[in-house]
Amino acid sequence: MAESYSERKYLFPRMSKETVLATKVSGIKNPSFAAAAVDFNQFGFYSDYISIFNQTYINPVISGSIDLYRFSLREVIPRENDTTWVISYVPKKDKNFNGLSGVLYINSVNYAIENVEAAPADAKNMFLSFRIQQKYERINGHWFPKQLNYYIAQKDLVTDSVLFFSDTRTYLSNIDINRSFKRSEFSDVTKELTQNAGKRSEQEWQILRADSLQVKEKETYKAYDSMPEKFKQTLNRFNKYSEVIALQAIPWGKVDIPFRHLISGINSYEKVRLGFGIQTNTFLSNRISLGGYIGYGLGDQTYKYGGNIALTFDKRTHTELRFSFRQDLIEPGTIPFFAENGTLYSNNVLRNLFASRFDSLQQFKIQFNTKITPRLQGDVWLMKEQRSPTNYAYGFDVNSNNQFNRSYTNTEAGIGLRYTTRENYIRFGQATVLSTPPKTRILFQISRGLNNMLGGQLDYSKLAIRVNHFFDTKLFGRTTFQFEAGKIWGNVPYGYMFNTRGIIIQDGKESGLYVGNAFQTVGVYEFNSTQSASIFIQQNLGSLLLKPKNAKFRPTFLLVQNIGYGFINNRTSHTGFSLQAPEKGIFETGILIKDIYRIKTQFCYFGFGIGYFQRYGYYSLSEKSMNGAIKFGLTFSF
Repeated sequence: MAESYSERKYLFPRMSKETVLATKVSGIKNPSFAAAAVDFNQFGFYSDYISIFNQTYINPVISGSIDLYRFSLREVIPRENDTTWVISYVPKKDKNFNGLSGVLYINSVNYAIENVEAAPADAKNMFLSFRIQQKYERINGHWFPKQLNYYIAQKDLVTDSVLFFSDTRTYLSNIDINRSFKRSEFSDVTKELTQNAGKRSEQEWQILRADSLQVKEKETYKAYDSMPEKFKQTLNRFNKYSEVIALQAIPWGKVDIPFRHLISGINSYEKVRLGFGIQTNTFLSNRISLGGYIGYGLGDQTYKYGGNIALTFDKRTHTELRFSFRQDLIEPGTIPFFAENGTLYSNNVLRNLFASRFDSLQQFKIQFNTKITPRLQGDVWLMKEQRSPTNYAYGFDVNSNNQFNRSYTNTEAGIGLRYTTRENYIRFGQATVLSTPPKTRILFQISRGLNNMLGGQLDYSKLAIRVNHFFDTKLFGRTTFQFEAGKIWGNVPYGYMFNTRGIIIQDGKESGLYVGNAFQTVGVYEFNSTQSASIFIQQNLGSLLLKPKNAKFRPTFLLVQNIGYGFINNRTSHTGFSLQAPEKGIFETGILIKDIYRIKTQFCYFGFGIGYFQRYGYYSLSEKSMNGAIKFGLTFSF
């Protein structure tokens, strides 16, 4: 049994803030994550696409839905001042798409939705099924939700029983449509718990509740309160473990132990890097944070270490000044976008498995970043670093005098921007968790190598941009693409060039692992450029082509197209190995078929899939078999 009481603000367009003023969960002493994470309600029913449990459903009220759904008028309810039409809807039998089924109550005033019920049209073989109900009322001439109901059930398809179910009801009251807000009241955190949200008394709850508790609900609280202490401790540990996962760190009093430092690298050079790190948290100070780490690679048998000091000026806008030092490794040819410091769950982790070339790096850096708006983040930095190749032969003509050096020093100043749309976070306790991934993300940075400043030896200007975006269509599913481009003015060593992102390791060995936004048939270090552009496009057709009734055979089709171009300046400044740029274009086309066969377990489906990618064009390899790559995949679904 869980309850929460919130205040929610909205400012057009898409600026929202929900503050949880009170929360209560049976058996948990001071709930934080447990209350924040359970946020299933779809607020409003007018979006073209409704996403639940990583599945996107086409809304029956979308423009053109008459071609996809079969609508039936079930009842006409006349009233004194208006009329309600009761209309049922189901997907047409000859249409393959993720559809809903249910009932629409359409009011004659503005033809608005007065009530709606929706559930998956094909829920027979789903482990997680749901049902939505939304009720609306007119307030000052505007239709607005007044009650949102959401039912979810986790089924055991093996025994045809229910393992878990949740019945969530949200009541909206004290609605003020014409109230004005300032933009400064909003940030990228759209849901936040107050510090005393979990400490409300029963007397306070009696005032806050929209309706009194039923007998079953009261008895649920009593049952959990009367449980043995060891079971209560188990529930509270779950609450703490959930926060640990969100923090990606182990809280330890006034410091956190980040996961990324414990096992911080798996690649061909280091093999496995083990380490340890700490970072102070807000229990020590809201303004100052200190941290450090140390790591050791089992493959290269070398220690890496670093430290940082961060000064926070404004938590709402993430305004921070950071000083850092590190003696570490860096893969040459990568673009360290300031906001792409990835998490344990990011796609970069898979790509790093194929890395085998590294530069030894000693870096001092000072940077200032802030959220200019909730969607736009800015970053300014100044750094000094010394690099030298560790495990590959390379020399750079630093002074253009035919003297090739393995080590060089660079002083760089730069500006970075990060812009996103529809990206939202939830904050509870010490953790800030991404709740809605961005639909569009633009990363931009421009930097300048400062020759003869703080010992810098390089003189260059560098611009880089990355754009990620996805959109859904009724007939073609979801389109996802990533576009990258970069240009360098001046002479730079290999480590600062742009590497065409491939995943074929040395000797043409192909792992069979698919990595998104990368060339599946291109070598890890096959192409490098000082001017570069590439695009990765993925078209997820889902079940639009085929939707068998057999739950074990549910193939979904993904079409992939990758294209890259690049050019190199000052080839004579490099020695050790030959550099190649894809001046005539590198092209790759592939298809992935997921869930060709699914194995049913008690909790989910494990699906097996296969894919094939073909490299073609000017840079096709002479051995034809090397131009193709077969990919195998394992997925799980509900």
